[in-house]
Amino acid sequence: MNQPNRYCGNCGKPVGAQTRFCGYCGYPVGTTPGQLPTGGGQRTAVKGQTQGTKRRIPVIWAALGGFVALVVCLAGAGIVIWLLSAGTLQPGGGKSQIAPSAAGKAIETLPVVPGAVVRDSRGATLAMPAGNQPEGYQASLVSYEPGGSTGKELTKLFGNDLTLYSLTSSTMDGIGHSELTLPATSPDSRLGVLVDGSALTILPDPPVNGKLTAYPRVTGGGGPGEPNLYVVLDAKDLTELSAPGPLKLAAPAPGSGKQTATGGVSCSKWWHLNDCRTNASKSVYVYYKRSDAPASIQKNVDAKIDDLIAKTEDIFNTYYDQGNKFSQANISSNRYVTIRVSSSYKEPFYSYKTGNIYLGWGVVENIASGEFCTLAHEIMHWVQDEQYVMTTSAGSGSESWWLEMSAMYGAYFYSPTCIETTITTYGAQTIKDKRRAYQAEPFTWASGEDARYIQGIQFYLGVCSGPGCAISQADLISAVNAGSYPYDAAKQAAYVALAKDTGLYMLGEPPTQGNTAAPIPPSYTTSGTLYEYILYDSGRKTAPLQFSSDSGNQFKLISPMKASVIANIEKGGEYPFFAGNGEAVNGITKPTIPVMLRVAPGAAFWAKMDNQNAVFYDGTKEMLLGPIGKMGGTGVRVLAVAPAAPATFNLTYEAADLSGDWGAEGANVTLIRNECPDSKFDTAEAGNFFAEDKFMSLISGNGTYLLDPAKPDGSHYIWQAAGETGDAQIVSDITVDADKATLKYKIHIPKPAPESSALPGAALLGTAGTLGLAGKQRRNLLLALLVLLPLLLAGCEGFAFWGDIQGTYTFDKMTYTDPGTNPGTTFPWALSGKGEIDMAVSFDVGKEEPLCHTVIGLDLKGKIGPDGSISPPDMSDEEE
Repeated sequence: MNQPNRYCGNCGKPVGAQTRFCGYCGYPVGTTPGQLPTGGGQRTAVKGQTQGTKRRIPVIWAALGGFVALVVCLAGAGIVIWLLSAGTLQPGGGKSQIAPSAAGKAIETLPVVPGAVVRDSRGATLAMPAGNQPEGYQASLVSYEPGGSTGKELTKLFGNDLTLYSLTSSTMDGIGHSELTLPATSPDSRLGVLVDGSALTILPDPPVNGKLTAYPRVTGGGGPGEPNLYVVLDAKDLTELSAPGPLKLAAPAPGSGKQTATGGVSCSKWWHLNDCRTNASKSVYVYYKRSDAPASIQKNVDAKIDDLIAKTEDIFNTYYDQGNKFSQANISSNRYVTIRVSSSYKEPFYSYKTGNIYLGWGVVENIASGEFCTLAHEIMHWVQDEQYVMTTSAGSGSESWWLEMSAMYGAYFYSPTCIETTITTYGAQTIKDKRRAYQAEPFTWASGEDARYIQGIQFYLGVCSGPGCAISQADLISAVNAGSYPYDAAKQAAYVALAKDTGLYMLGEPPTQGNTAAPIPPSYTTSGTLYEYILYDSGRKTAPLQFSSDSGNQFKLISPMKASVIANIEKGGEYPFFAGNGEAVNGITKPTIPVMLRVAPGAAFWAKMDNQNAVFYDGTKEMLLGPIGKMGGTGVRVLAVAPAAPATFNLTYEAADLSGDWGAEGANVTLIRNECPDSKFDTAEAGNFFAEDKFMSLISGNGTYLLDPAKPDGSHYIWQAAGETGDAQIVSDITVDADKATLKYKIHIPKPAPESSALPGAALLGTAGTLGLAGKQRRNLLLALLVLLPLLLAGCEGFAFWGDIQGTYTFDKMTYTDPGTNPGTTFPWALSGKGEIDMAVSFDVGKEEPLCHTVIGLDLKGKIGPDGSISPPDMSDEEE
């Protein structure tokens, strides 16, 4: 009878019917292409990239593997077999190995080296792949008697004549899969696999030519978990075990209701130490204990596990993409993935010691939402372990960083929504020195600093083809498939330079370099927890400024209303900061007076006020940002970046300084009250007078507004005259509240005493004639006041002109333009609001006239400049 065609599971080349190792690539073979889990294709260097650190085994070992394979083939023809003798190599690099918990006394220990085949006295063989193992890798095929409580359970079910087998490896991780072949006792025999000493399942494949075959991953290293144990079991007994009895599957918890599984099948009906479910193709096995599941899913544990299995399959299929993407992600019944779920696993992880993925119940509960990103990350580590020596790569340094970043990219490759999950999970976390991980140096990894996973977003932005990109997706996939480390100095430089555009991306805007099509995650469009912050809390009277809870030593309180931030950013990093005043963050909704951010020269940064477009500042000069508050923007998001060198971001949060000369422009004058006998009021003419508010020019031209020493918090300013004001008395101040700045002034002109020497009647009458006052016409009252007031302020005495002029200007909006970046800006502050002017004045033009009382309203545009920026009004035009 013709033997079926056989092909190498690694490279697909045809091989002989009895050949164990492929003559082309040195890997174990299978019956169909891709069937055998060999750990992937030939390791080749990615063009333009550095080759991985794994070293090929010398040719002598490959030759030895071929020779041993030949000997095995000859044994099939009745020729004497020569095998490596026990004790040639010491497993574990000279360190003693701890026996699995389900193992009892060791029966035989057969060291095996890459390219070799060993056989024990019971006919079990282990073939180790050649060519790709790291130099110095050692392993052993160890057989055990059953032991411990699990071993006792096995013997109860399947009898005493059981032998457990394990591939016991050294402290160094290996690559790919070995081939373990165990003699079957009958056609009903099946291969049992004991995971971590207690979780048991029986693989479905029947014996082939009287043998059962498994493909243990070539693992190694320390950490949690135990290597798998393999045992031949008599499957005909399983029908009896399915019947009701003391070892039946544990009953659901009381009140748990009917299980609603959705596609998976049970693989532990006859085993009470664990529950197990698998998929139809037997490529995913999940071990758990139903009683260990949280109460929230006790009613549908199996359905949740099936969802986990389905998501696992989907992730592997997406990674593999029919062989077009990650070639090591091809799973099958011979190359299956094992997942363990337990409440004892506080954090998800992949163990290169066991080749298993370990998850807590939280991942299972939320697998339909963001937790599938966690699963995708761990699956990528599983894929990486096919070609990378994880024990030497996963400790620290650039290689570990590459493995973690490419695993993060794997999650984003599966679903870009995982970017949002990364932000919400790690965005607010800090590294050991209390800085945000955004600030930390890249290309290294530190134990216990999971916050560094946030760097995966900048890494993601660099996976593209075009300006600013660090590595193409094709080259990244090729590197993972080959087990190489392509992130050389040039790619690292591109990553560092992307800090600038990463900052823009973190403000919710597309980057201009790198992956410009990257989707914007929701968290980057708001002032969320990824930012360190300073907020004003009106409910905290003595200490109103509130800082990030994990601010570490980056914040310093200077006074109750003033604080500073000094943040050190490593090369290639960012620092996210938010300043709020009235925005509904952390339950704070009541704003205070406007505040400003004063940024010292140093780090370059992006700034984004509310939903305006982000603006970039190069950090070469001091910048003043704001105002922040109800009259300006409620919040400013700042992203300091270090795209070329380490930088220090130095910022001061302080009350807005509104001192200086205040001016105003009026429009839309309306008459509120007019009690002037025989007079008319022309609002259009008055509007012309207030196009430049000459009352404010008069006040600011003869003085300026200074901070009230009694209110150093910036809530009150007092007008101070620059010189004598004659008989006129001017009082003015500004009160600043959260929602408005109120400027009030009063110009009081006292009535001249009878004995005072008044202005000569001709001159006053002449002026009155110019103003239209003769003949009791006072329709130009405003102009009269504006002409006469400068004369009075100049010290002219005896005017037959007296009364009060009072103004109340209320500004509810303000903006600031920094003169440092806008040269020629005379008035940095621009305000808007409304005003009311109340004039009650009497004139004496030959005889005393009755009081003239006029009240007007107007719209205002205000401005604030430094002292001296406003001069007294020029009245020459009005006097002609």
